[in-house]
Amino acid sequence: PGINKMRNIIHQVIDAPADIMIEGETGAGKELVARYLHDHSQRNKHNFVAINCGAIPENLIESELFGAQAGAYTGNDKTRIGKFEYANGGSLFLDEIGDLPHSVQVKLLRVLQERLLYPQLLRPLHVVAFVLHVDAGLRDVEFIQCLHGLQLDVASAT
Repeated sequence: PGINKMRNIIHQVIDAPADIMIEGETGAGKELVARYLHDHSQRNKHNFVAINCGAIPENLIESELFGAQAGAYTGNDKTRIGKFEYANGGSLFLDEIGDLPHSVQVKLLRVLQERLLYPQLLRPLHVVAFVLHVDAGLRDVEFIQCLHGLQLDVASAT
């Protein structure tokens, strides 16, 4: 019964022009759902990018997500696109976003709300899938409340 309900929800939102927030406990299969949504939607001609935000060191997560200009940090000799730009038009699966540093949370909220990424990407950006863990390990309850409160077209599959 539970799996049939999930299948019905997935097929209702598969081509929705909205962000999709997938919530669930660790090991519940959120990435599988995100991958299925991507592979069976109109976005499948573009990239699917999965990133575990909690596994990337705090000093690298910002450039990993948003990109960096050449010389922005030691050892960066060329402009580097971030995961947002690489996934543009496809699907971006952000796992463990509650582990992001506060400064990156603020930028993430802005990108999701404004649909523009500065300075590298000055065209509309459509993020189609991001994931939020609901387990007790979340660092910033205020950030989670902001995600739920964004005035976005959000399809929630819980």
